[in-house]
Amino acid sequence: MAVDGTSTITAWAVFSAIGGSLTGAVVGGTINYFLQRASRAEAKKQRDDDRLEVRRALAYSLLFKLIRVVSDLENLRKAVAESVEHATASGLKGALWQMVLPVANLPDAVDFSADEMALVLSLDDQTFNQIAALDKLHESTIAIFCSYGQQREALVQKFGASMQGSIGTTQLTKEDAEWLAPRAHMLNDLVVAMKQRTEVDAVEARDGLTSVHSLFVKELGIKKRLEFKKPSDASPDHL
Repeated sequence: MAVDGTSTITAWAVFSAIGGSLTGAVVGGTINYFLQRASRAEAKKQRDDDRLEVRRALAYSLLFKLIRVVSDLENLRKAVAESVEHATASGLKGALWQMVLPVANLPDAVDFSADEMALVLSLDDQTFNQIAALDKLHESTIAIFCSYGQQREALVQKFGASMQGSIGTTQLTKEDAEWLAPRAHMLNDLVVAMKQRTEVDAVEARDGLTSVHSLFVKELGIKKRLEFKKPSDASPDHL
């Protein structure tokens, strides 16, 4: 009995010790599993947050460029309209090229980056198609204004003028008039193109800016509001 009892106690002690080791290993493994799982979840959340911040930075960069496009086109449109209005108010009756003055300081070109456009495409292909060419339209419109200014300046420098205020009068010979006619016709065509491009492109750019802003608010949580100075003004005030 004593021997059996001793053996029983000893066996129980051994089994208890082994059981405790197994239980400790299981508990320890479970804790490590949840710690690793929590660590992976936190790392994923951090990566997602970092990715969102990068995407938001690209979104703001594109929005600021679109605001420039809209503002530039609207300012160019106003420059043409105000030149015609001022000439008409001054009693000048002539061809468009005689009324519209060149713009002294033309804006720089705007270039949408591949990353900015890829962001829009990843969110909505329709909005991407709406704005994809706006930077090139902006650039080509500026090029028309630049060409007009250079050609008009070259033409004006050929002839002197008798000035009354801001209006000059030039006497032309028959040869001068024949030299001038095709060049004046080209200048008039450029003014028409300047007027049409700024009016049409400004509306397209404003619509594109509005669509992109709405898309970024919905998909990226952009908080800045897009405001315009007044309903009839295509130039955005600020974000």
